[in-house]
Amino acid sequence: MGPDVVRKEIYAHFFLFRCETCGGFLASVCSSSRSNLEPADAHIFNLHCHCGWTAELAGFAALRHWVEMGEHIDLAGVPRCCAFLEEAA
Repeated sequence: MGPDVVRKEIYAHFFLFRCETCGGFLASVCSSSRSNLEPADAHIFNLHCHCGWTAELAGFAALRHWVEMGEHIDLAGVPRCCAFLEEAA
């Protein structure tokens, strides 16, 4: 990266959910320019388990939610967490 390039921080928000039918674990990720948990907790995830169970759950319903700096993670194609909040920042 050259001296004239502005680097924008990007964070990967990881969520761990549990299937309500078989008890299996499901993981989802979204990206954000914010590291705080609250805006990403409002993101709605479309979950699909191998047993056939499907649900749309908000991030706050996850068993666990953690954040990693995205500089070492390829976040190409990862959905943005709450895009309307990103634009307001």
